[in-house]
Formats: sequence, structure tokens, C-alpha cells
Amino acid sequence: MIIVHRIIFLSLMLTCFIWSDIALKVNYLSLLFSFDLNSQLELLKFTYISGAAVGFWFFFFVEIMDTIYSALGKNGSFFKNFFISIKNDLVVGFMSPFVLLAIYLTDGSPYIFTGIDIGGAGIGFIIMAFIRLNGARKMKIAGKRINLYPLIIIFVIMALYSYSGFVVLQRNSSGSYDSYQSLWFQITIFFGSFYFYMTASYVSHFVSKGKFGVSDFKMYFMRDVMKLDKFFNDELIEAIQKANKEMERSKSISSSKKRKR
Repeated sequence: MIIVHRIIFLSLMLTCFIWSDIALKVNYLSLLFSFDLNSQLELLKFTYISGAAVGFWFFFFVEIMDTIYSALGKNGSFFKNFFISIKNDLVVGFMSPFVLLAIYLTDGSPYIFTGIDIGGAGIGFIIMAFIRLNGARKMKIAGKRINLYPLIIIFVIMALYSYSGFVVLQRNSSGSYDSYQSLWFQITIFFGSFYFYMTASYVSHFVSKGKFGVSDFKMYFMRDVMKLDKFFNDELIEAIQKANKEMERSKSISSSKKRKR
């Protein structure tokens, strides 16, 4: 399976990178060897956009596979419970584009790629991400409120992403993009929205349970498929276990104090 996962992963990343260059109409070689300030700023902007897009496509694949493993119980009970907590959201989020597609295919009109049905399907995920993040903000671990700064950073990034997605979908709806551009933008927005939803859901789950974790699939994928064993190794597992033990100790102390009152 390592070879299969690696082939799928590399094919997906290569497709996204090439498609992003075409969709953004970027001549990287021209910008790379042009030393004026405007060209360098353009190169930086397009590199950032392409990099973010590749990241969204990558995380979408990993999260989908990880969710399947969790649903099947292959990631342990902790992530099985996580899947149970989000499965209704996933059904709604993924059924929406299929329902829209069914409508388009049966209405007798030719499909128009400049619509926003695919990208628009990601709106539900990003809204649910904000809801999950807001819920985590109100939670406590061992009777203490969590540090809000990481949540604020995630919230700001999500807000900037949402604004960018809104602008792109608005332009797409007005016919500003060709079909191949429209499809790439919409897929990327959908994948990005799903990524932020999963991130917010993990934060909410970890805080509500007072426990951190890395799934078996992600450890396998990062360590064996991507060869990032320098970062995803036994030391990481030990650090997570140590943090969880510390939180368990804090929760025990908090519970003991409550019983004495």
C-alpha cells in the first residue's frame, strides 16, 4: 500500500501544481529570471497561491483517507469517537455538491463551469469550521480556559481565506475565468474549506476530551509514504503521551478540588 499511496499522492500534487500554473497563467521561468521588483512580487504571490493550493489538495487526500480509517476503527477508539462526532457534518457537506450535480445533470441545460456549485459546496464546511472553533473557545480543561491565542490565529487565517474565497467565487460567477480556471479555483476552495473544517474539528475534539493525538494512518503516511520519519517518530508519540499525562494529572487535581467543596 505504501507504493499505491505514494503514487496517488505524487500524482495529485503534480496535477495540482501544473494545473495551478495553467489556471493562474503564470510563466515562472520569465518571472524567475526577471529581476525587477514587480516581477519578483508577482513571483512571490503566485508561489504563495500555488503552495497553498498544493497544501489544500494534499491535506484533503490525507484527511479523507484518515477519516475512512477512523470510521473503520483502524485509528483506535479516540479517533473513532472523533469520526462519530463529525459524521453528520460530513454527510451534509459532501451530499450538497452531489445534489447540485444531480440537478445540473437533469435540468436539460448544458453544464456551465463558470458556476460556483463546487466551490459553493465548501461554504458549509467553512461555516461549520467557525462554529467548531467558537465552541472550542468556550471549553475548559481541568477547570481552566484554554489559551485563546492559537484559536485567534486560526480564526484570522480562516477569515482571510473566507474573504479570498468569496472574491474568487464572485469573479467566477461573473464569468471572469475560463472553464479550466474556474474548475481549479472551485476544487481548491472546496478542498481548502474542508481542511479548515477538519482543523477546527480536531481542535474542538482535543479540547473537549482534554487529550491530544496523532492517528495511526497519519503516522504511517508521514513516516513511511512521505519519509518524514525525522519528525513523525517515537519521540513525537512520547511527547504527546507526556502532555496527555500532564493534562490527566491536572484534571484529577481539579476534580479532587471540586469534590472537597
